[in-house]
Amino acid sequence: MRMGAWKDDSIKYYEIGNPVLWWASALCCCVVYPLQLIYLVLQHRRGTLRWTGDEFRQFWNASKVLWGGWVLHYIPFFLF
Repeated sequence: MRMGAWKDDSIKYYEIGNPVLWWASALCCCVVYPLQLIYLVLQHRRGTLRWTGDEFRQFWNASKVLWGGWVLHYIPFFLF
């Protein structure tokens, strides 16, 4: 949250963003993605995965980029 102004005579408000968007993105990152990854790994172990090795590698590399971006974005908030 960020305060909009520091002056004593001005109106102060906090910018918190959209809580619906925050909860939906948290749900996708912390629940949906791990479940999808577990499902894909189980399909691969059973031999029923319809993706080729290159398609799975592309999915895995894209997920590393997205999670890496999330980590780099939030590191300053966890450190300070």
